[in-house]
Amino acid sequence: MQSLIVQGTAVGTIFLQIVFVGILFTWIINIRPIIEYIKKHGDLFVCLLSLGSIIGSLLYSLVLSFPPCDLCWYQRIALYPLVIIFGYGYIKKTDLFLIPGIILSSIGVIIAFWHNALFWFNASTSPCGTGTSCLLEYVREFGYVTIPVMSLTIAALITLILIIRLRENN
Repeated sequence: MQSLIVQGTAVGTIFLQIVFVGILFTWIINIRPIIEYIKKHGDLFVCLLSLGSIIGSLLYSLVLSFPPCDLCWYQRIALYPLVIIFGYGYIKKTDLFLIPGIILSSIGVIIAFWHNALFWFNASTSPCGTGTSCLLEYVREFGYVTIPVMSLTIAALITLILIIRLRENN
């Protein structure tokens, strides 16, 4: 069960990284049909992505019993409200969720980037207080996919989609 969850979320993360690069490339070179599709359905995408991030984090902490470190908690604090914000925006067909969503997901990106930087630069001390160390790796699939990489991927993809929606609506 554990290997299925870990490998499944790692493959999902790589898929979302490919999607991120594809969307970014599409936006940069201005492929209008795809941008229009994101503009039209981006609210549903970010709602599903934020729901997936909640399910993924709960699978790791509740099913696999991996206790989150302080930085993981901060990332959760930034990402958990998004499913409610995006769900409301999707149901009401409003773009009022864009700015709060960009702010919260950007905070998630910053914290996740910092968390990943601890691994990338071989930090010797953990910024986390007592409890689970921020330097503890429960998962490392395909040589680089860790839980902080998963968090960074989802937060960055949500932020990108929201920024495209905001820019295209103005």
